[in-house]
Amino acid sequence: MTAGEEGTTVRTASTSTDQIAFTLPESATSASDGLAYTAEFTLADGTTVDYPAQSGSMSAISISTATEVDLGTAQFSVQEQDPGELVVNGGWGDGPDEFGINEQLSGPPSFDIDPTTGDIVILDQMNSRIVRVSANGKSVTRPIQLHTGAPDLAVAPDGTLDVLWVRTISGATLERFAPSGGEAIGEIQLATPSASAIRRVDDAVWVEGDDSYWMRVSQGEVTATPAEQVDSAASGMTDGDHLVFRKHLRELGNEVRIADVGPSRLRAWRLTGKTALGPVALAAPLPDGRVVVVQSQFDNDHSQYTLLTLDDEQVETRVVPSAAYAGTYDPSEFRLVGTSLYQTRSTKDGFAIYRYQLSRGVR
Repeated sequence: MTAGEEGTTVRTASTSTDQIAFTLPESATSASDGLAYTAEFTLADGTTVDYPAQSGSMSAISISTATEVDLGTAQFSVQEQDPGELVVNGGWGDGPDEFGINEQLSGPPSFDIDPTTGDIVILDQMNSRIVRVSANGKSVTRPIQLHTGAPDLAVAPDGTLDVLWVRTISGATLERFAPSGGEAIGEIQLATPSASAIRRVDDAVWVEGDDSYWMRVSQGEVTATPAEQVDSAASGMTDGDHLVFRKHLRELGNEVRIADVGPSRLRAWRLTGKTALGPVALAAPLPDGRVVVVQSQFDNDHSQYTLLTLDDEQVETRVVPSAAYAGTYDPSEFRLVGTSLYQTRSTKDGFAIYRYQLSRGVR
């Protein structure tokens, strides 16, 4: 294990079937921006394997002063007033204001917000079309040649569509479409076949690969080579000032750790609760310096999301009504644009998108 200063080697102190423990030098644990490290594993036949492969590295930061956030016991009750604002709504079908439903009884798998027009752009995969919904609620459809598999979508400022295809057997591919849809006009070679999500930050497109690492696949009109994608890999998407990490520690109990690495300081939070914590659907910085987290909770019969906005002074929480949606913890379910958080919902009645305003003091 190489950590901290270049050339520092840390040998394993203890191991078990699912956990490795080791002691780090103080110079590594006290660094405000954390440490990057690689691991070398010796197999039974004496050969060694590096992880991550190629020129990548893993990251760790000390959060000994983390703020404790107790989510308590989830009530799984339907609130009288939904905290979100309904911005898209349609039944199941192939009409102008309808959406296609797949065999898993869920609707369009992905959507994004056009950064120039503010339109909500939806991939209606079952109907092979794009649906654009403007601020006044009017929708326009355009045909698009889509494949089988689970797609994810990012929209460029000029309306260009980047569609990430995630397939179990053949791996992930990224295709580019004109704003009008139709056939793909290009393809970007990815450094990893196991990509799971795509997002845009300003003029850069990021793809999530192994172990929640994000790789920049393009910047403006320049496409990154696979080697350049690996070199850009980070444990979260960054806007240049903040990088938010998340880690679900199932082996240590019911705990989720969130860390915000800012330009001059490190902040961290430990999320706990009596109800089991599920995957973190989203963890990202807000323009005003706060951090938004979408945390799932579940038991044998119910599930719900809690929206948290975290800062130094206080923690605000809002619960999404558990009976108002059919959540699958899909990374495409949420989109954050400025201080607006969008969420898709597929119910027996149809498909909808809700918006949550995360401005200070807005509940």
